[in-house]
Amino acid sequence: SMLRPYDVFEKLLWQFLKKMSIFLQTKGSNQKEIEHFIQSLQVLENPQLIALFELRLQQYKKLID
Repeated sequence: SMLRPYDVFEKLLWQFLKKMSIFLQTKGSNQKEIEHFIQSLQVLENPQLIALFELRLQQYKKLID
């Protein structure tokens, strides 16, 4: 069955949150992985989602500084 747009969004959000959880627990050890994950979303042509994830990453980085 076809994935509906919100299914894709929820899956991506879940993946992102799992990565961010590790990021916070390990003081940013997986930052490169998260940046690659965000870059991989370019193919979806959803600039708002990418901007949101990039913003969140910047905000979380401030938390561990």
